[in-house]
Amino acid sequence: MSIAVSMKPAARALLAGALAGCALLLAPAAAFAQFEKAQLWQIMPGTPVAELPARLLDPHCGTNGGPPSTRLSSFADFATCRADPATGLHEVWFTENDEAEYVSRAYRAQMDMYGPSAVNVLYNHRVIYSLLIDGAGIVQGYRIVTDPREDAMARFDAEYLGDAMRGLYGYGLFQCAELPAGDGETPIEGRFVKQNCVATLADGRHIRIERRFFYKRGQFGIDPLTGVGTVNQFESTARVEVIAASLVPAPAPPAAPAPAAAAP
Repeated sequence: MSIAVSMKPAARALLAGALAGCALLLAPAAAFAQFEKAQLWQIMPGTPVAELPARLLDPHCGTNGGPPSTRLSSFADFATCRADPATGLHEVWFTENDEAEYVSRAYRAQMDMYGPSAVNVLYNHRVIYSLLIDGAGIVQGYRIVTDPREDAMARFDAEYLGDAMRGLYGYGLFQCAELPAGDGETPIEGRFVKQNCVATLADGRHIRIERRFFYKRGQFGIDPLTGVGTVNQFESTARVEVIAASLVPAPAPPAAPAPAAAAP
């Protein structure tokens, strides 16, 4: 026996609206379910470019952790990019798949730049990614650099990304050097960070992490002439570079002392 259920037109309209609302809520979730972050630390030295994840898109020649340069048709064209004289590696910039981010924004499921599907974001900071590839087409490392185009309020603590990456690999593995202030470099609110840390992992990866947080010459929180607060006048950066330890350039020998002046 079947029971027929009749619905008034108004009720059917309400049900249809509710189902449509559910579909809108589920659409960004479905897109996000297929979205994966780059997670470069999972790409080990020795990986051929042909085996790179499909989610790494739009390759360009890199500029030492800066913005993209010459566009490439694929990662296989890495040799178009200039090789670094010290390591012989070609830097290739890329971006993550941004489909999920734009779907989330279209459905108002992500209202700011740091939602779960936001691309090129690591530890809540916009970053620039690039791979380091040898002449045989083998990935030998990567760079992650905080993006200087990030909104000033967010960029203020960008240097903390370097500390977070140290935690990812293991704090106790790193040897860190605190560098002295350069000409015109001054603390921000009493805090000055100019740190280089290095570590070599058991799997043969050499890691270098640089953190910077200070005012450069001519930068101030409050303009000394007008007494008005400045915008974006500060240095706050983190730079992470990982390459196969066998390719790390040997440190330059110390400079020979200058000969003593002859006695008059």
